[in-house]
Amino acid sequence: MSAVSDAAPTTLKPVAPSVGWSDRWRTQLEVLSVVVVALVIFFLVRPMLWGHHFIGFDWYTHLWYIWHQEGSIKQNLVPSLYNFNQTGVFDPHFAFYGGTLYVLAALISLVVGHVAAFAITWIMAFVMAEGGFYWLARQAGAGPVVAHAPGVLFISSAWWLSGIYAWGSWGQAVAVASLPLVAASAIAVLRADRLRLGPAAALAFSTLMYTGSHNLTMLWASTLSAIVLVVLFAVVPAARRLVFQKAGLKRLALVMVPAVLVNAWFLLPDVLYQGQTLIATNATYAEGLVTTSMNFVEAKYLFSIKYTNGMKDFTHQSAALPLLGTVWSAVAVVLALPSWRSMWLRLALVAFAVMVVVWQIHTRLNWILALPSPYDRIQAPYRLQSYITLGMGFFVVCALALMARTRDWRRWWLVALVPAVLVTVLSAKALVDQPLGPFYQPPWKQPRAYWAKDEPPFGAADYVDGRLDVVQVDPTMPRVQFDAKVAQDRHKASAQVLASPGQYVASNLKAATWLVKVDGARIVAMDNAGNAILEVQGQPDAKGNVTVTAQAKSPWPVVGGRILTLLGLLGLAFGAVRLLRSRPAEHESAPPAPPVSA
Repeated sequence: MSAVSDAAPTTLKPVAPSVGWSDRWRTQLEVLSVVVVALVIFFLVRPMLWGHHFIGFDWYTHLWYIWHQEGSIKQNLVPSLYNFNQTGVFDPHFAFYGGTLYVLAALISLVVGHVAAFAITWIMAFVMAEGGFYWLARQAGAGPVVAHAPGVLFISSAWWLSGIYAWGSWGQAVAVASLPLVAASAIAVLRADRLRLGPAAALAFSTLMYTGSHNLTMLWASTLSAIVLVVLFAVVPAARRLVFQKAGLKRLALVMVPAVLVNAWFLLPDVLYQGQTLIATNATYAEGLVTTSMNFVEAKYLFSIKYTNGMKDFTHQSAALPLLGTVWSAVAVVLALPSWRSMWLRLALVAFAVMVVVWQIHTRLNWILALPSPYDRIQAPYRLQSYITLGMGFFVVCALALMARTRDWRRWWLVALVPAVLVTVLSAKALVDQPLGPFYQPPWKQPRAYWAKDEPPFGAADYVDGRLDVVQVDPTMPRVQFDAKVAQDRHKASAQVLASPGQYVASNLKAATWLVKVDGARIVAMDNAGNAILEVQGQPDAKGNVTVTAQAKSPWPVVGGRILTLLGLLGLAFGAVRLLRSRPAEHESAPPAPPVSA
């Protein structure tokens, strides 16, 4: 034995750890990485900040709907299920299309204006996606700098930017961006010894946005998530141990249930009536949309690194799959040489399998059309690439976790992440800054008043009663014209028409029979724009005019949804107060949860 080992042990007085140059350098590098990520987001959202170059057609549609919801809140202090405009009154748009996201933007609009509020919610989506993936990577054991890679690769992907700048798919982007944050905050809540304010707030907000932004995304993502969880429970024992614990599930329920209930004001009518809407019943139209857009997912567009190769004559459109992040992750997994018992290998394989399966689905027309309604109402198969891109993000997280657990030359493979991320970000910047087609020019620069004659015809017939017959209106037919401003302010409007009982008249009332009550007439059909054809039932006055009144209808799904929303808000408020009051009682801050072991 050596002299040192034979000697009596020396007692050392504990001292405070010194802060060396390596610690300071590490802290500065972490701060620098956050600044770089902020700059990446800035480069990708610049068109929203100066000149408001909102390119995709849906940009203006959503902006217009935000402005209308803002008007409803200003007038009535509560959000409305309806949109009122010159194309038709009592259009139940907000009952069927992510109503809570419009309300959030409208509330922000009260302070900063509707254009700034719209840009803020887009930036919120960028932050949720990047922050959620960063949190997941840190939980997996990745370092504070490389943990930004999955999120940066996600927000620089072709699907993400094309969905924003070519489609203007606002609700879909927010719903998809919330998923990484839902996953990260849910894991944090499950792993904690008790509920804490930060993770609880992140889980509540991301759940609220996920269930309140885009119904079809919520349906597809929830279904895929359920399937993936079943697979994980079967092949990853740690997943079962994490989820199937009474205390953790109770904490999840305390946060997620009231957050979902907040959206009940529109979700309950949506769930009960959506199957009867025109967009759900018109299978021919849905099939045509998918069929004519299959060219978006041709191999020559999918397997391309240069995003600006996008579709001809389609501004900013690119369907390139997230190849760089996927290839880097695949090589990292192979280099790490994990055994089959490795949790991270199994998670990586599940993530990769999701990517492959969704890729197969969205490139096969017959598979999509064979899906039950409303899964087949995706409009364009390109929309499914959101789940491929999410899979790539989780795949990168797993690769980082495996690399973090190596202690030899293989760790240098992390260096290869730098050019992969750099090329992706530069390609993304080019996709944003160099449109391939003409900019879409809206018919107006600012929203017009509800009753203005030059208001753009953005009112849609998607959410009227699809069970009604569609008829061609005779130009000589009498017409009932309800005042859009009065209807918006009072949720009730009356108009007179020169007609006799039993006579058919046209109207500007959207034919949403479940949510609209009509006195003096009844809805019997609709025109091509979804406006009601009425059969007069009221008695004419001395001049032969019949008064017809339309007003908001409140069946039990609407009343029940409002009650549930109120309960959800009270539940979140009560929970927040409890957590805030418990913080001063803590004698010391809780240590961060350790990374999940292999």
